[in-house]
Amino acid sequence: MHQITSLPEGKTKATWLFAIHQALQNEGIDADALFKTHDLSLTNFKNSLTPVPRHTVNQVWQDAVQLTQNDAFGLSLIKFFNLPYLNVLASLAQASENIAQALQALEKYHCLVSDNVSIQVQCEEEIAIRIVHKSGEGTWLPADIEIAFALILQYGASLSIHEIKPLRLHLMREQPENLDHYQAVFNCPIKFNSEEAAIFFSKKALHYPIPSANGTLFSQFEQLLNDRLPKHPRHQRISSLKQRVRLYLKSLPMDVFPSLKETAAHVCMSTSCFKKHLQAEQTNFQYLADQVKQEQAFRLLKNQELSLKEIAFYLGFANSSAFNRAFKRWTGQNPKDYREESNKDFPGNSLNTPEQESRA
Repeated sequence: MHQITSLPEGKTKATWLFAIHQALQNEGIDADALFKTHDLSLTNFKNSLTPVPRHTVNQVWQDAVQLTQNDAFGLSLIKFFNLPYLNVLASLAQASENIAQALQALEKYHCLVSDNVSIQVQCEEEIAIRIVHKSGEGTWLPADIEIAFALILQYGASLSIHEIKPLRLHLMREQPENLDHYQAVFNCPIKFNSEEAAIFFSKKALHYPIPSANGTLFSQFEQLLNDRLPKHPRHQRISSLKQRVRLYLKSLPMDVFPSLKETAAHVCMSTSCFKKHLQAEQTNFQYLADQVKQEQAFRLLKNQELSLKEIAFYLGFANSSAFNRAFKRWTGQNPKDYREESNKDFPGNSLNTPEQESRA
């Protein structure tokens, strides 16, 4: 049996208790009797959003597993969950241009559906959707993460005319005895006792079009969710796209600098959608790429042991002349003169803005 370490002071929502109660009743088990042993009655809760101690839900859930003799019981809760904003997020996905845009929405707005876990989407060799518990939350129900993955599959499967099937699933929980239930839900190889909770898909699914795409509806649903984000008590501010792009570019060797298309794929967007979102943040990919390369150039030029030719190579330029031209375009001076003026402060704001670049 999977052991749960809970934090007594932690809180969650009564939606778990409502779902457990309905799932037990659905299997012909007297849920009221179980709840009574914990001095619980659903009539005492105003609604499914009422805060309840997490350890109380843990105990009820463990007892439900024992009663049903089904260590995959958590997966049976999927159809009984009544989560605020879940339908809105599902509608936003259905109105998305493609799977990439739907994944971006999932990553940004999932905190409104569940404030216990956060979702991270990475698109490199494969699409990887990772789920982690929020910092400071302690270990929670394994079903919390399993249900999140199951809901992603359930709603994602109907988005495209193309089959969207997971390649594999990694779960941190111990292997359950009831493997058939897991296979029926996920229908892919599953690795238990993993170091991460993640589900993987083929990268080709990114650009699958969504037949129900509707730009007007997408904007309306997005606005509704955006209006809610600042009010969400557990919401952690999502970094802007330009911040995400800068962090990605800075994490890579300069001599293998990615193209606009490759960077768009990394953040799970089509090229057109990527350019549009950057434009909305009053920037563009070339400006961000130049900004990162400029910062690296300043750092390397302070190393007197490196020649300009070596620095040009490290930054991915074909030769010193190309580096000189780029550096002069960024700063108005050549790299040799900048190096000689090393006593000056780092000119962090010397790069022209996208608007100035367009007027140049």
